[in-house]
Amino acid sequence: MIRAASLAREAIDFGSTTGYPQLILALVHLSKREYQEAMAKATEGVAARPSCNGAYSIKASVLNYLG
Repeated sequence: MIRAASLAREAIDFGSTTGYPQLILALVHLSKREYQEAMAKATEGVAARPSCNGAYSIKASVLNYLG
């Protein structure tokens, strides 16, 4: 999980516009019970990938934990 977060942040720093790094970070934050951070990253991921079912699935998972 630490490696995934590190690589995702590195991809963001390099200017990735795919939305995948944000979605990975959303899952990392979710697993650490950092729900607000997870929601922020999931929202960024959906914004970058508005037609990706997987992005909406990750955001739905975060919303499920937020109630």
